[in-house]
Amino acid sequence: MRQVLRSRPVLLVVLGAVGVSVGAVAELGLLVAAGVVMSVGGFVLVTAWQQTTIRRLQRAMNQARDQQAQAVADLEQRQAQAVADLEQRQAQAVADLEQRLVALRSTAKGIDEKYARRSAETSSRLSRERAERVLADAATSSGAGRDVLALVTVQRTGSTLLFDRIRRHPAVEVEGYADTWRALGQHGRRYPQAFCDVDAGGQAIEVQDGIGAVIPGRPATGEPSWFVEKTHPEFFDFEASRLVAGIESLVEAGRRVEIVLGVRDPIETMWSMLAYQQRDPSWYAWLDPASIPDFVARSLETLAAVAAAHPCRVMDYAGPDSQRAILRSLTVDLFGDASPEADVWVDAVEAETVASDRVSKEGSGFVGAPTTARDPAGPERIWSDAGVDLDRAAAAYDRLRV
Repeated sequence: MRQVLRSRPVLLVVLGAVGVSVGAVAELGLLVAAGVVMSVGGFVLVTAWQQTTIRRLQRAMNQARDQQAQAVADLEQRQAQAVADLEQRQAQAVADLEQRLVALRSTAKGIDEKYARRSAETSSRLSRERAERVLADAATSSGAGRDVLALVTVQRTGSTLLFDRIRRHPAVEVEGYADTWRALGQHGRRYPQAFCDVDAGGQAIEVQDGIGAVIPGRPATGEPSWFVEKTHPEFFDFEASRLVAGIESLVEAGRRVEIVLGVRDPIETMWSMLAYQQRDPSWYAWLDPASIPDFVARSLETLAAVAAAHPCRVMDYAGPDSQRAILRSLTVDLFGDASPEADVWVDAVEAETVASDRVSKEGSGFVGAPTTARDPAGPERIWSDAGVDLDRAAAAYDRLRV
C-alpha cells in the first residue's frame, strides 16, 4: 500500500504532465487547423493564379500562332508576287530580245541580199568579160562548111573521153562558136562543167549560148575538115525528130553528117549515174535516183528512134578499152588514114588519155566502172518497182545492138 501511495505523486505528476501536453496539443491543433485552413486557401489562390497564367499563356500562344500564320501568309504572298514580277520581267526581256533578234535578222537579211546582189552583179560582169575574151578566142576555131561528126550518147558511156580522143586527130576540131550545135537543135552544155577551165592552155569554145569556157587540150595542128559535137537525148528533150531535122538541114546545106550512138548496158548505166550523183550532188540534181530507170529507158528509146531515121554507128561501152574499135573505124572510114597509121594513132591517143588520169573539179578517175555485180533492183532496192522501165530499156538496147 505504501508502495502504492508512494507512487501516486508520480502518477499525479505524470497525469499532470499529460494534461499539460493535451492542452498543448489542443492548442497546437488549433494552430495546425488554422495553418491548414490558410494552406488550403493559399493552394486555391495559387491554383487560380496558375490557371490564370495558363490562360494568359494560351492566349499569348494563340496570338503568336495567329501572328506566325499571318506572317507566313504575308511571306507567301510576297514570294508569289516576287515570282510573278520576275516572270513578267523575264517575259518582257525575252520579248525585247526576240524583237531585237527580228530586227537583227532583218538587218542581216538586207546585208545578205545586198551582198548577194552585188556578188551576182560582179560575177555577171566578170562572166561577161571572160565570155567575151573566151569567145573572141573561140572565133579562131569557127567556120561554116565543115562536115560534122556527132556523138549522141546515153549518159555514163565514156562519151566525154571519146570526144576528147576524137578531137586529137588532125582532121577534127571542136567548133569555137556553137553554130553547128544550135543547127542540130541542141541546148545545154556542149562540154561538162566539171572538166572546163582546169587547163589554162586548153581550147576556148562557146559551151552554152553566149558563155565561153576553156576545155582541156589544144586542137591538133593540121587541116581539120570535121567538127565534132557531143550531145545527149535530154539536150534535145528526147525528141528524136528534132535532132533528125537538124541533121537533114546540114545535109541539105552540103555538109556530111556522121552519127555515132553511144550505148551501155542499162543496169550498168543506172548504177553509174547514181554513183556520179553521189560524188557530185549538183550533177543532174533535178533527177530523182528512183527515176533513173525511166530516164535511161527514154534515152535508149530516143537513140533507137534516131537510128531508125538516119544511118548511125553504134558504140557499146564496156570500159575505156571498148572505144578502140570505134576510134579505128572513124580514123579509117572518115579521116582517110590507112590501117597501120590508124593503129598507131589509136595507140598514141589511148596512151595520152588514160581515163584514170583525167582530172575534174569534183575528183579524179572514172566513176561507175563496169562490173558484173549489179543488182537490177538497185542499191537498197530503190528500183524494185521499175520492172517496166527496165524492160523498156533492155528492149531499146537490144534494138541498137543489132
